[in-house]
Amino acid sequence: MILIGDSEKILNNTDINVEIVSIGDFWGQRSKIEISQSEIALSHPPVLFRSRNDLVWLNDSDDVLLAELKKTKQNSRVLSYVISNTDLTLDELKDAFNLITLKYLSNDKVDRTIINEIISENRILNKLCPQKSSQLSFLYKHYCKNNIASQKLAKKNKELDIVLSKKLLGSIEPDTIKEFEIENKTRDLVNKVKSSNNKLYLLDILINLKELYFENSNDIIDNITFLSEKNALNLKTLKKISLFISRLKKHFSYKIHSSRLIFIIKKIDSIKEKEEGTKYSFINEIIVKDENNSIIQAIKFISKELEKSIKIEV
Repeated sequence: MILIGDSEKILNNTDINVEIVSIGDFWGQRSKIEISQSEIALSHPPVLFRSRNDLVWLNDSDDVLLAELKKTKQNSRVLSYVISNTDLTLDELKDAFNLITLKYLSNDKVDRTIINEIISENRILNKLCPQKSSQLSFLYKHYCKNNIASQKLAKKNKELDIVLSKKLLGSIEPDTIKEFEIENKTRDLVNKVKSSNNKLYLLDILINLKELYFENSNDIIDNITFLSEKNALNLKTLKKISLFISRLKKHFSYKIHSSRLIFIIKKIDSIKEKEEGTKYSFINEIIVKDENNSIIQAIKFISKELEKSIKIEV
């Protein structure tokens, strides 16, 4: 069996045996035909997982293998790779071989399949490449037989950004926002982000702000506008902000409303600017510098301010 990319790492703790099995043992289209004693050789042997008394076919997305099986009219016996022991779940094994077989897909099918693997949250892909905006280039580089041109990659990344961001935005207000509104808002936001930082994706921002509570999609627009004004629309700063929000969330017992947090940060900036007589940015001076004592003090102050806003609301 040919393993490419980082598949060998993923299957490090997986034992694979070579066995002769009948096609009908793993493929339903031959299961009702009487088993033939003839053996045939396949250029791509099936990879199977023994689950109790059943054999689960893992590389069923391999177009080359599927084409060879369709040519057979009998329930012949074939050499197969059978996984006997592994530290992966069955779903993870399926995901692993969905990546491995990308190399054997036709050109018109591979693009669509790659997008589907990213959207469907392929577990192995998420382990190998956690950053969503890098997954497309990662798959083309490590798992496909042909490289992709940079212009085509950029275009597909933008399309993917819209699809995944739309999915996230739609989950914020599923009962109140219409499909075309999500589509329009997503495209507007993507363009706004690209105008500030052409290398950044809207999804990067949404993922790094996932700990915040957004009442509606307009809250996200306000957040992105604010971050843009503070020159914070870059991945390094967003990750620092995400870490700060996570620490704040542990200290604060309620949901952190994004609009309230922005209001408090603006308030801090304003107070500091009056005291020091110069421009001040809480994001740059506290969150980005990430000095422990300053962070602790900031979390305490913001938590108190958030508590006040909740009491006023009640």
